[in-house]
Amino acid sequence: MLFLPLVLLAMSIGLPLYYTWRLLRLDAPSRIAFLLQAGEATILVTLVMMVSRWDVAGLYTLYLLAALFVLALMRAVWRHRRRPWRAPDLGAYPPGYAMTRNASLILFGAALLYIFSARCRPPALATSRSRCATGASS
Repeated sequence: MLFLPLVLLAMSIGLPLYYTWRLLRLDAPSRIAFLLQAGEATILVTLVMMVSRWDVAGLYTLYLLAALFVLALMRAVWRHRRRPWRAPDLGAYPPGYAMTRNASLILFGAALLYIFSARCRPPALATSRSRCATGASS
């Protein structure tokens, strides 16, 4: 009974902390590589922050993790501001690296867009013919 809340806490607090740490230690050879890694981290942290149960983990924990992530992202942007746009040595990455990174970015971005669209959808308007509005039952 205690296992699932502990897994929930580990996922909702641990994943944003992991990606914050990854951004703090990020040393990409080019700006494009930096943007890909920072974009993936941002999408995943936003996805976790939107679907996690913050009543269990603590509401102020959400704000603290978001502030830490934004500070780490700003520090990473500052570190990579003078890097070249393209990596001078493309042999530094294994084959298929960019394709898997882009696929991850697209899939998690689509999941984030789906969740965001569901949260921003206006509530359904009840019409006079619907059973919910009249209270009629079958």
